[in-house]
Amino acid sequence: MADAEMVKFNKALEKLCIDCAGDVGKLLASCRSSIVSRVSKLADDMAKVAVPNTSPADLAKVPAQVSAILKRESSRFGNV
Repeated sequence: MADAEMVKFNKALEKLCIDCAGDVGKLLASCRSSIVSRVSKLADDMAKVAVPNTSPADLAKVPAQVSAILKRESSRFGNV
């Protein structure tokens, strides 16, 4: 009798874990989609900013500056 109860117990735990993993997977997919959308909006918005009339050397620094800003601002998400 104890074996049947243990099997039932293990199946209940397995179902709970499977359900949780499925829900977490859906949440992560939704999160990923939201993040991709937001980063795409950033890229679109950045493309609309007027580029100043400056030297090519100054413009060549822009990608590194943007990367540094994004790294600095996203550092607060490191604990997620």
